[in-house]
Order: sequence, then structure tokens, then C-alpha cells
Amino acid sequence: YLGAARFGDRLEVQTTHQAEGPVRWVFDQNVLRDGKVIFRAKVTAVCMTTAGKPTRLPAKLRLSDEDPAA
Repeated sequence: YLGAARFGDRLEVQTTHQAEGPVRWVFDQNVLRDGKVIFRAKVTAVCMTTAGKPTRLPAKLRLSDEDPAA
């Protein structure tokens, strides 16, 4: 947290892909108001089965052409 945002503020979210593994992606995010970063985050996203277990990223969702398990 680096600054406040209020209802009605126009915010910009910048997302950068940092890493990809067999079951996850990692992204860095910056939230800006008036061109100034007010929040930074590291986001990890995981594919899950309907049973709630992590599962391999489907080929169509991978950000790279390489198989991360190879």
C-alpha cells in the first residue's frame, strides 16, 4: 500500500507476467492513480479441478509455447 484510492477515482492496473510453472502463473501488478503507483502486488494464479485440487495448465492457457514440465 503506497497511497489511497477513493470511490470514483480512475485507476490503471499494470500487469506483468513474471513466471510460469506446470500449474501456476505469477504476475506482478501495479495500481496507479493519476500516473502514480498507489499499490503493488504479486499475484499467483493456479488452475484447479472441480474437486479443488491444483492441475496442470492446459496448453491453450500457457503463455509460452514450451511445456514448463519439460
